[in-house]
Amino acid sequence: MATNIIHRINLIMYTIFPFILFCCNYSNKKVITCSEIEQIGSDTILNNVKFDLYCIYSGIKFSFKKDSLKVIDYSECDLKLNKTLSSDSILEYSLHFYYRGMPILSDDLVKNGNRIIGKILYNTRKHKIVEYISDWNVGFYEENPTSRYFMPLQPDVIAFIKKNAKNINAWFREEAKRRGILTENFQSR
Repeated sequence: MATNIIHRINLIMYTIFPFILFCCNYSNKKVITCSEIEQIGSDTILNNVKFDLYCIYSGIKFSFKKDSLKVIDYSECDLKLNKTLSSDSILEYSLHFYYRGMPILSDDLVKNGNRIIGKILYNTRKHKIVEYISDWNVGFYEENPTSRYFMPLQPDVIAFIKKNAKNINAWFREEAKRRGILTENFQSR
């Protein structure tokens, strides 16, 4: 019984409390310009955030309702920054996956669609992602070391990148090379 109560308290502390704090500080946010992003080094943070999202969604497939026979992996899609907001030490990145110029956002478009992370909160003081926010505006964070949300570059993700190097998004492939996951002359198995 005590374990159940502790579990509920942890659930509140790790899911609801950060969301309440985020909502309280929402009015203090401002849109960041490109020059401000360069000044705070946010372009490096953005690259890390994008790479993490690609890792989280590697191997996860979807299809469009109009063409349900074509199955697409998120790692093949473009991942574009929609906007960046800042509040104190928190950067909020709004990102969307695109396939052939079409955003992958809606259940109306995507069959078998998973909840897609649309926003990421990054703490510049702690130098880490502190919350993922889905397209339903539900925030969460996991501290399980085997979770892609805690450590996106899991062994299965590395294996996926190596096996599918020729099929993944060009930016993701180049970033995997830069990080030493793929060699310059990679061979897709």
